[in-house]
This record gives sequence, C-alpha cells and structure tokens, in this order.
Amino acid sequence: RPPSPPSPLSSGRTASQSSLTSEQRPLLRGEGGLGGSATAAERKIWLCGEVVTTALMKRIRDMIPGAQILNLYSVSETHDVACSDLTSIVLDPKRSFCPVGRPLPGIEPFILDDNLNVQPVGVPGEAVEREILDLPEVQNTCVLVQGNEGEDKFLVAYVVTTHSVSQRHLRSALMNRIPFYMVPSVFVMMESLPTLPASGKLDKKALPKVDISTVVLDIEALPSTSTEKEIAKLWCHVLRVSAVDVQESFFDLGGHSLLATRLLSLMNDKFQVQLTVRDLFAKPTVQQLAAFIDQQNNHKNGIASEPSPDMAMVDLMEEVDKYSAGLQNITNLDMQLRAFWRAVELNSNRWYRGSCLLTGATGFLGSFLLKELMLKTKATVYCLLRELPGVSAKERLQKALKQFRIIGQGTASERLEERLGYRCICISGDVSLLRLGLNEEDYGSLSTDIDFVIHAGDVSLLRLGLNEEDYGSLSTDIDFVIHAAATVNLVYPYHALRGANVVGTANIIQFACNGRIKPIHYISTDAVFPLGVRLAEEESDMNDYAAKLEDGYSQSKWVAEQLIRRIQAKGVPATVYRCGNLAGTAENTAWNPHDFTLIFIKGCIGIGAVPDVDWQMELTPVDFVSEIVVHLTQNLLLGLGKVYHLMNSSRLDARILWSWMKGRGYPLKVLSFSEWKQHLHLEATSGTCNKNESKPNLRLFDDLVQHWIQTESFFSNIGTFRQSNLQDVLQSTKKTYPETNIELFTTYFKNLKATGDLPKPPHRRLPGPLQDKVAVITGASSGIGRAIAVSLVKQGAKVVLGARRIDRLIELRNFIESEYNGYAVACEMDVTNRAQVKKVIEDAELIFGPIDILVNNAGCGFYDRMQNQRVDQWMQQVDVNIKGVLNCLGEVLTSMVERRQGHIINMSSDAGKKALSEFAIDSSKIRFMDAEDVAEVVTFALCQPDHVAINEILVEPKEAAY
Repeated sequence: RPPSPPSPLSSGRTASQSSLTSEQRPLLRGEGGLGGSATAAERKIWLCGEVVTTALMKRIRDMIPGAQILNLYSVSETHDVACSDLTSIVLDPKRSFCPVGRPLPGIEPFILDDNLNVQPVGVPGEAVEREILDLPEVQNTCVLVQGNEGEDKFLVAYVVTTHSVSQRHLRSALMNRIPFYMVPSVFVMMESLPTLPASGKLDKKALPKVDISTVVLDIEALPSTSTEKEIAKLWCHVLRVSAVDVQESFFDLGGHSLLATRLLSLMNDKFQVQLTVRDLFAKPTVQQLAAFIDQQNNHKNGIASEPSPDMAMVDLMEEVDKYSAGLQNITNLDMQLRAFWRAVELNSNRWYRGSCLLTGATGFLGSFLLKELMLKTKATVYCLLRELPGVSAKERLQKALKQFRIIGQGTASERLEERLGYRCICISGDVSLLRLGLNEEDYGSLSTDIDFVIHAGDVSLLRLGLNEEDYGSLSTDIDFVIHAAATVNLVYPYHALRGANVVGTANIIQFACNGRIKPIHYISTDAVFPLGVRLAEEESDMNDYAAKLEDGYSQSKWVAEQLIRRIQAKGVPATVYRCGNLAGTAENTAWNPHDFTLIFIKGCIGIGAVPDVDWQMELTPVDFVSEIVVHLTQNLLLGLGKVYHLMNSSRLDARILWSWMKGRGYPLKVLSFSEWKQHLHLEATSGTCNKNESKPNLRLFDDLVQHWIQTESFFSNIGTFRQSNLQDVLQSTKKTYPETNIELFTTYFKNLKATGDLPKPPHRRLPGPLQDKVAVITGASSGIGRAIAVSLVKQGAKVVLGARRIDRLIELRNFIESEYNGYAVACEMDVTNRAQVKKVIEDAELIFGPIDILVNNAGCGFYDRMQNQRVDQWMQQVDVNIKGVLNCLGEVLTSMVERRQGHIINMSSDAGKKALSEFAIDSSKIRFMDAEDVAEVVTFALCQPDHVAINEILVEPKEAAY
C-alpha cells in the first residue's frame, strides 16, 4: 500500500484537529510512534474515506478522551454528503457501524437501482433488511424487488434463520416495525446466501427467482374446510396473489378499505350473507370468517354450533395493564425527572424557543397546531409524518395546509409560509413503529433535544417508523411533545384501531422518556365517555366507564388516555385535552371534510330532507382549541398533570338550524327520524343518486347512519361536561369560549359555499309585493290565523307560525312548503308567556332575519253577562287579548323603530263599538266571517305603498245578522 502520510502529531507539534483515513488507523493502535501524550492535544477528529466501525470509535474515545469525533461521509474526494457527530452518541451494542448523519445543507440524496432509476427510500431496501436483521431469529437476509416491468412488483426477502420459523411469524414481527407496504410479500427460507468466490460479497444473481403465482404455503396455513377454500379463492382474487395463509389477517396481507369493500361484496354474493367492514376487522382471517359464516348458516338451518369468539368484546383494563407493562422498563426515570425539573428551574421559558415534535400535522387539528406554533412561538417544529408510496412527507404536509387554507392564501399567509420554511422540519416516520420509524441516531437526538411533542399519524410501529439513527437523533433534539395523531373511525372495532391509537401512544410515551424527559400534550376525545353522560368532570374516575364503551374508537382512545394518566402518576409531565366536535375557523371556515356535523349537513342537503330530532349541536372552532393547547405548552406549570374539557357548553338546537337553512333557500323536508333514515337509504341506493354529481358521498353517509345511528336517541343522548380546569385557564387569559349560534353558521355557510364545500341553494323566491318580508303570526294554528299565513306566503313573505297547538302548526308548515314552495317555521308559543314569546322572536330573527310584520291574531272571548261574575274568564281575556299583545309588541317594536320600518296588524272585534243587547239570538240567522276574506283584507293592508297608511279596517259579512 502507499506510504502513510506524515502525521502532524509525530513531529511534536500540537494540533487542534486531524483528519484520519483508514491508512492512519494503525496510529490508533499505538503504531508509528504515536503515543497518548501526543494525542492529548487533539480537540477535533474527522473520520473520512471509509465506513467507521463502532470498534474504531471506541478506540478513539479511549485514547483521546474529550476530543470531538466527526464522521464525514463523501461520494468522492470533493463531494461531501453527510456528517455525524459521534462524540457522545449512544448506540445499540449490536451495531457494527456508526451512522453517517443527516445530509448536509443543500444536499438531497437519491437512491438509484441498477438502471439508474430513482427509488423510494427502503424499496428495495437496506431499511427493510435492517429491520429483518434486528429480529432475534434471523442471521442474514437480502431483500429484492421482483416482477416484470409494467406489472405489479413485489418485495422478496431471502432469509437465513437460527431455527425454523414461518412466513407468518416473520411478517407479524415486521408489521410493528415498518409500514405495511414495506413488508415483503414473500419470504424465502435459505440455509445460506450465495456469495461471489472472488470477493466474498453477496451474489444477488444467484438468488432463486420467485413466481408469485406459485408460492407454496406451510401445511398449517392451507385451507381445510370447503368454506375456507372458497373464501381463500376470493381473497387471492382481490389481493392478486396465488395463495393466502388462512391464519393471517387480510390487512396484514396488504388489504385496505377499498379492497375490503370489493371483498365483502364478493363474499356476500357468494355466501348470501350481510358481512360488513366491521365484521372483517373483527374476524380478519380466512379461518375466522369461515367459522363465522358456517355458524350463521347452521343457525339458519337449525343446527347448533359453537359461537365464534366476539372480537368486539375487549377487557379495556387488561389492555391498559398490557401496554403499561411495556413502559415499566424506562431506565433512570427518577434521575431523569430530577434533571428535568432542575432544567426548568434554570430556564422556565425553554419551550418558547425549544424544539417540538408534532405528530398528525396533516390532520385537521394538527395543521392548526402547527400554524399556532409558528405564529405564537419561536419553536422549531419537527413534524413526524408517514411517507406513503409516491408521496413524500413534505408533499403530504403542504397538501394538508393548503386544504385547510393555512397556506396558499396570498399575502394573508406569506408570513406563515416564510416561518414554515425555516422552522418546520418534516421527518418521515410512523408513530406506530418501533422508535417512531427513525434510525437509532436520530431517535436518540430527538429524545434529548425536543421539549414538547405533537403526536398524530400512524404511531403503532417500532421507533415510530423511523430508523435507529433518526430516532436517536430526535430523542436528544426534542423539548416537548404534542400527541395529536389518531385513526378516527366510528365503524371499525377496537382491534383495528389499537395499533395507531394505543400502540402509537405507548411508543410516544417511550420516546418522551428516552434520552431526557419531554412533556407530553396528549389530544384525547369526549368519546372516552359513554353516550349520555351528564356533567362529567375533568378529573372523573375513568374506570367507571370502561365497560360502557361500545365502539372501537372510544375504546382505543380510552386505553390510550389511561396510559398517559398512568405515567402522569409516575411524575412524568403530561397534559390531556379531551376535545369535542371540531368545526371550522370563523375566519376562513376551513373545515375537516370528514367531520360528522359537516357530513350530516351536506348529506341532508343532498337528499333534501332533515330529521325532526332533539339534537343540541356541539361545535368548537378548531383555532380556539389549537390556541388553548399551544398556550399551555408555553405555560407548563399551569396545565401540568391536568385534564381539560374542550367541549362547547353553548349548543344550537338542530331544529333552529334546519329552519334557518330552509329560510336561506335550501328545500328541506322535515321528516320523522325513521322516515328520514329510510328516505336517505333510498336516495343513496337509487340509480339516480349514483349518476347525480350533486349528491356526492351519499352512500358513505348512508353507511355511517345505518351502522352507527340506530335510533333517534343517539341525538338526544349527547353528553354534558364540566370545565373547571378550563375555566381557570380562560379566566387567566381573559378568553371566552366561542358560542355555537346562527351567527357562526352564517359565516360557515357563506365561506363553505364560496369554496364549493357546500352547494348553493336553488333560486327559490316567490314573487309578490311581500317578497322576503318576515311575518310573525300568532294564533296561526287554525281559522283566520291559518288563512292569513297562507295568504302572506302567496305574496312572497316568510312566515313564523305561532300558537299552542304545535301539531297543527307543523301540519300547516308542511302544507305551505309542499303546496307553495314557501318558507315557514312552526313555533310553539303561548302569547301570555313572555319568556316564550321572547324566545320565538329571537329564533325567528336568527332564522329569517329582522321581523317586518307582526300579526296579533291570538285572542279569546266569552259571551256572558257581567252579573255572572266569571272572574277567571275575565282574567284570561285580559291575559290573552291585552297582555299577549303587549308581550309581542315589546319584542318587535325596538327593532322596527331602529330600522324605521315595520308593520303591525292587530286583529280586534267590533264588540268595543257595539254592545250586544240580547243573547237569545236565532243561530239560523247568524252569518260567520269567512277566514279567507279576512286574510285577503290583511294582505291588502300590508301591500299598500309606503306613502299609504291604513289605520283601521272594519270587516263584516255582506249580510249582517244584527
């Protein structure tokens, strides 16, 4: 070999830094005259040229204590790519080589295949191989991509194991380490991997080719019953494979929601059953599904059989104990906690300029948390995002921020976009994976450098889906964590959501305690309480509710929250935020397209009908929640160890919203819940719906309603919550909780229509001199009042029907809508009840706008002699005919005077002008007033020009009886 270059240390001179190549390594073994005294002056050592082994790093540390050790990675003598500081990094003892670190600024690495085509990270891959090698039963492996060009390609893992293991075992072990699409489709077991004789390197060309259509399974993996064989055929067809293991999950084999829909359609047709996606998640293997179908068929034929296990039945306390056990291995927790609080004493403002790990930044709340962090702090935010095939983490984040109108809004968002450019770092990872899916170095770095974490996305993988280096790096870089990631699905069972929601949270806890303590801000949900809970406290004993939760989402979030509460009890700084329904911002109405309330409103518009249910709608603008969470990340002591209820106590009656929507032009029929549900199903399954682009996603809406909302009690059984802890925060910050009211929905609808998220109502204005005038009519349930209402609608007015008989008012409202396509609202109202009158007028103004016309038609009269002294009847007439009129006048006059417009019609009687001298009247001679004639007169008075004032009209039958 060429002679060693002269050492700057051999001449006796001191040096502050040295660069060592492989040819100078003997110097570290004491060869060439280099001694310990000479090396003591070294302060910085650069390692370059070849791979640095962990053994070499250890020798340098032993011989030159205190020196900084830098590993420089280059692709040539003049092209440096990455650099890693090895001085104090802690590596897994099983590692043989040191990490090279992250790419240098301005460097973007690409992985090329044999044809020089750019490949996504890890496919084919060193990342996949590394995770396989980490399995204790694996000695060696090689992962290759196979399949012809233009066809579906797949990963093949050639594996040498220490003992006999099945493909199922290996696939299951990898599912919690790497994303599902990186798990090899086929595992080929080999005694050894072939090598080239000359170099000893792996001979990839000598590895046997795999024909995916002829893969052979282990004997226990083959279908045995006739039902299993038929199901296996359907699975192979849908998954496009030649064979499936009857004991492996459909989703572990590459199935997803779209493929699940296709599979269920085929299976329901084949076996004449009604399987749902929930059934597939509860029984995800061929073996379990076959047993379930056989059981159903036996039941139909009257044959007794053993019931299949119900996967929906879950012991939640057992699940908490199971995943808490994995957190018992956190080392030196007491010492880390003391160090944490000492650091807080020295710098209580460390969070403002610290580093934050945010998960779920592509989600609705996560995106606004990111925005709030950018605008209200100086923190650097690490967004942990899953990298999907063909889409980078950065592209996913940009798409989400644009979707929610956080960026891309012109000058309004330029400042935010600038800050995102240098303070937001996207990390490809997965919170459901080991070490968040990071490598050991980056995980270690994040664990010690981040001050708080926002958690969202898929958290169920080992290391959160990060490689070891990234995971180690993050462990030392992060200061705090906001955990906002979760999979929200109201149909899936617990086992389908456990990975993302439970395992992911356990991984985040492990991360927050790795390297150094990092406070966790955990985003929970009101779904951890059962439906109908009343005045639930923030510090409620949640164990009381474990057995009362029925859906998988509630169960998985309950278990995850209990994991947080347990580490809170150990002294780890953590805060829990239970959120209710998150609505759009009042500013630009960016709304989560998957939100139940928005889906419900759009669905009702799509079918032209709403349910007549007692639903007090609860909504909180998302930016209010993000503001509270970020404020508490910056004021750790204020929220430490607490739970906050972020559910709105101010709620809006759905009936008011439906009426308001009708008043704004949406043609909506009000149906009973059962009629509405049936109407929805017919509309969603009709051929017209399938071809009509104006009714999108009705099938999904119908599926949600049919499977999740069984009875109308779902709406009336909404829980209520206390907010003692939150009120303390609001009081200290002088903030108020936003109200859920028609003003807010007015803003929402205006912006949602402008962006195309809601359809605009059809042009629906009745022509006439009273067009769009708002009229309140008392006593409208029958007779003259009913006739006046119909007459005013014919002239274009919007009418508010008031009376005590709500059933008659609803019938009249339906008649007006169906016969005249008019606007009408039915309001139960007793004019003698001042509070009720006030509420009706307020609701009317919310629905239609200011009152233009008041028709006081309610009244009562008793024909009797004064000498009979029926005082109760006298007082009733006074209450209705005098006080009732005053109650109504008092609620409309102020607005009319301020607007300098309005018209009041008071229906009276000529009894004040003419006394009845005799009660013995021949009834055959009496001519009663025709209600439609009276209504015509009222309309005549209201339709006069502004310069004409009619003060009184006396209406009598053409032939008076007396």
